[in-house]
Amino acid sequence: MNRIETEIVSRGYELDAGGLVPPHMLLRYMEHLRWEYVERGSPEVKALFRSGHTFVVVAQTLRAARGIGLSVRMRAILWIGRTGRTSMDFHHVFHRVKDGALLAEGITTVVYLGRRGLPTPLPECLDRVDPNPPVKLALEPPAFEVMPPGSFERSYRVRADDLDFLQHMNQAGYAAIYDDARQAAAAESAYGPEGMGSGRVRFLHIEYVQSALSGNELIVATRLYRSDPVTLGFVMSRDGACLSRAVFQV
Repeated sequence: MNRIETEIVSRGYELDAGGLVPPHMLLRYMEHLRWEYVERGSPEVKALFRSGHTFVVVAQTLRAARGIGLSVRMRAILWIGRTGRTSMDFHHVFHRVKDGALLAEGITTVVYLGRRGLPTPLPECLDRVDPNPPVKLALEPPAFEVMPPGSFERSYRVRADDLDFLQHMNQAGYAAIYDDARQAAAAESAYGPEGMGSGRVRFLHIEYVQSALSGNELIVATRLYRSDPVTLGFVMSRDGACLSRAVFQV
């Protein structure tokens, strides 16, 4: 199986203070599709994951084409866009059921882990790129730049409810923490003119370097890369070691 399709409806508890689905919730929708892929898979795929095999996310790119408000019915599609020796790319698109308008699209790169939690070559039942994808996704993230001393910083302690069943912070949690730091930096004019960086996030790219664990004290540093379009850089660290980095466009 190399493609699945389902319907998702946005709910009130998923919306932010502006009444729209925030970036980290869009990443959760993408994760929902990936678990649907496992649940709907062949007996061989189901057996792998029930016996302790899993995926770990190493990078994600998301483009939000339109704001998503309350009770929006979405047609969500996932397909396999690339496979490597131990990694693969899941491609995701979301369209509004009412008129077919594109709402969001994203690519998630995962590494396949065996029972011992180590990267493992993809089995044949997973190594199946969709030969006729519904669309061609080409989401090129801006390059990362140096985060100089004196950049705006915000701290965060990882809570138990940030963790997933793999016992590390869920992939969407990183986006929520970055977005919180972005809004705090914008409120303090850390990006320059008042309000710079405070709009809606329309594009993000996150790379996951190391896992964040319960109780970890994290530092998120952020700065303005460029103003047209407004492009913001982020680095998340623990005891001076980089855990993740990201680029947002607003």
